[in-house]
Amino acid sequence: MAPGVALELHSTGPMPRQAQAAARQALEGAPQVLVSLGDGLSEQLTPVLTGRNVLHLNAEVGVLMARPLHRHPLTLTTSLHAWEAEWALGAHLGRSGRKSVHLLFSLLDSGYDLPYAFTAGLQSAGGQVRGTTLLDAPDSPAEAQRVVASLRAQDVQAVHVLASEGAPALLSACRRAGLEVSSGGLGLGNGTPPGVLGALGAPRQLSVAAGQPPRNQALFALGFDTGTWLSRALEAGTPRLPLALLAAMSAQTFTGARGPVTPDAQGHLIAGLFHSGGQGAALDPHRPAPTHPGVVAQTQAARSGWLTTFLHG
Repeated sequence: MAPGVALELHSTGPMPRQAQAAARQALEGAPQVLVSLGDGLSEQLTPVLTGRNVLHLNAEVGVLMARPLHRHPLTLTTSLHAWEAEWALGAHLGRSGRKSVHLLFSLLDSGYDLPYAFTAGLQSAGGQVRGTTLLDAPDSPAEAQRVVASLRAQDVQAVHVLASEGAPALLSACRRAGLEVSSGGLGLGNGTPPGVLGALGAPRQLSVAAGQPPRNQALFALGFDTGTWLSRALEAGTPRLPLALLAAMSAQTFTGARGPVTPDAQGHLIAGLFHSGGQGAALDPHRPAPTHPGVVAQTQAARSGWLTTFLHG
């Protein structure tokens, strides 16, 4: 942490009104920077931040596709780009010959955009999701046995698992059954099981940056890059004023836990996409364009799903 910087922590519940209450409490101390963790908070906190001279730095997993929204003008965003990673992995699998996939997802993930993004990416490369299963208890051995028995009865050959709470028992059971297995990144925790391809990975320097393997590599990378982005601006002697920090950080390019990262014109810090398992190949060439019909169709329609802030829900 940069010299002279004080960090205060405030916890919040999953609902928008609880996040707003926590933000109001934090703002009573007149901070120069308010850092929030959770998808959807850029918009949910706007009523609280309106008229406030404070920089809002929002770190999110990226489970919601970018939709038109109203946000505090002094806002910067870091993200794991989870929906883009799902789309890229789906497209990668389709191009690699995995044309038919059964999608397994938890109740938590059913209310956000990851299932859609994976499906759209797979379809963009000529593949199809041939069936779906909603998981009641993603990491229950009994649930894993029941799901695998059902998959065998349907002659399923390949599955993609979206269970951000974690589902090692299910992943292992699917591998033991001889299935081809891929998974959303958060559910893999601190490592990818043998034979499983994950949507969220990182370059080799992640373990070096951590000093030791982090419990959840994806979330560690998000926190590391968010903190580095802010600290670099402070260490450069930027005046500790919200507008000055916004300008400095908007022009700050650096190498973080996920390799080179660069802010775009909207104040989003953009990192590379890597899958875990296999050879860890970069997936950047297949990042979906904002003008792709599948992206436009989803982001222009009214959103349905959970109102709770991800991962708080």
